[in-house]
Amino acid sequence: MAKITEDLIKFGFEGEGGLTEEFIKRYSLSFPKNKIVIQEGERSSDVYYILEGAVYVAKKLHDTFKILTFLDKGDIFGEMGVFEETTRSATIITKTDSTFLKFTKDEFIEILKIHPRWIDKIITDMSERIVQMLQKL
Repeated sequence: MAKITEDLIKFGFEGEGGLTEEFIKRYSLSFPKNKIVIQEGERSSDVYYILEGAVYVAKKLHDTFKILTFLDKGDIFGEMGVFEETTRSATIITKTDSTFLKFTKDEFIEILKIHPRWIDKIITDMSERIVQMLQKL
């Protein structure tokens, strides 16, 4: 079980408005443009919140990547790993220089418990992604 910190509680309730310098230092990761953040097929249940920048969501087809969609500031990725015990279903590549907040599965579950609006966001975001992908078929 994740240790509930005051900063984790503030992020749960206030989103980016609850971020402190210490919180950002503890949870943030930065990647340059065109860097792979998550590799399709790897095992991980970490969840990422895009603080700055944008990423491509891609599937590897033969020797190239097919871009399925892109995500930007305020979007979450990796959340399927919280709900499923499976490998990553897509590769995430930075579209621009990007900064993320990275949470373990337990930390993210605590955020969901603190404020259910994050569950609404995940469901809405997943629905939008499905619609976008279906339109590309």
